[in-house]
Amino acid sequence: MRRKIILPVFFCLLFLSATSEGLFNSPIFAGIDIQFVGKPVIADQNIIFVPQDYSKIQNAIDAANPDDVIKVKAGTYYEALSVYKPLTIMGEDKNATIIVGRVTVGLSNHVVVRGFTIRNAPSLFCGITVYSNSNVISENIIKNNGEDGIWLWYNTRNNTISHNIIERNTFCGISLDDSTDNMISENFIANHQHGMMITNSENNTMIGNTFMNNSHCGVHLDSSNNVIYHNNFVNSPVHSHDSTNTWDNSVEGNYWSDYEEKYPDAEEIDDSGIWDTPYEMDGDNQDNYPLTHPWGSSPTISIISPENKTYPVEDIPLIFIVSQPTSWIGYSLDGQANVTITGNTTLSGLSDGSYSLIVYARNTAGNTGASEMVYFSIEIPQHFPTEIAAVVGIIAIVGAVVFVYFTKFKK
Repeated sequence: MRRKIILPVFFCLLFLSATSEGLFNSPIFAGIDIQFVGKPVIADQNIIFVPQDYSKIQNAIDAANPDDVIKVKAGTYYEALSVYKPLTIMGEDKNATIIVGRVTVGLSNHVVVRGFTIRNAPSLFCGITVYSNSNVISENIIKNNGEDGIWLWYNTRNNTISHNIIERNTFCGISLDDSTDNMISENFIANHQHGMMITNSENNTMIGNTFMNNSHCGVHLDSSNNVIYHNNFVNSPVHSHDSTNTWDNSVEGNYWSDYEEKYPDAEEIDDSGIWDTPYEMDGDNQDNYPLTHPWGSSPTISIISPENKTYPVEDIPLIFIVSQPTSWIGYSLDGQANVTITGNTTLSGLSDGSYSLIVYARNTAGNTGASEMVYFSIEIPQHFPTEIAAVVGIIAIVGAVVFVYFTKFKK
């Protein structure tokens, strides 16, 4: 009887000692795979949830009926997606719902991809490839992919590419090949060889985009009959290369960050926000109504670091990109008072815990913009305290002695 009582006590002590170091990393549980197996239950026939209903996004796509909605919970998904039926695929939070791989939209029209970070497609692959019509790619972060951020090709028509942050892809931010009647609007496109390249593509409209820090060219066009206005061209060696397209809407054109350097004697026309001298671009074309200030009421700020993850150190680099020239920059950590900075910096001496971060920037026209809030955590690895280890060891030894004693006593 006593042995029956002591055995559970003994193993409880071992359990307590194991949990202090992480129970499920113990060799006792090596090779045990605990899973819940069952047929997915869809709460609403028109909505599929990932990973609740299907662990993989592609599995949900394969199982969905046309026009279904797939909602993807925040997390990291290592997948190469093929979307071949009309679906809406939505991430819970574009900063925290991450597809490490690529997305291909083809063989079906009317696809919506919204609310994801899409990154690290392998060499020669684009973040998103589209070769079907009437699709919407919006509110995504598309970065660090092997070729282009977004590639539209093969006679693709009537697509909308809007409100995306597209940065640090190997070749182009957006590339259009043999694509017509597409709307490219309100995207932030930075740090590529070419911000945008348009080849054999007509009747496309580019409005409200920011092309920044692209090493070769902001926008390169080998096409005609496209319209480009209300865009911001910032800090690229060549902002545009073109000869046959339209760079204004007959009233207003685009903002060029090197305008005043190229035309130091130009003057604003009657407080209209328009310079009196057209902006000439590489390739023998011009913007007839160049803007005196960046288009849009406020700058766009994109935070590169920190990311939505846990860091094992107390000093985190703060790295970000601002879409317009600034007169002031600051950040707020956990809703505290703004800290003024002049550029990228380091968040130092952070203790264990969860944090929220927003970066603010004011442009030269006095308009202030804010980044989306980034959530991250600090968890510095802790060594198991010597005192606790000693106590746990003593308890285990005492338990073993008691166990042996009562075993011999019974015999």
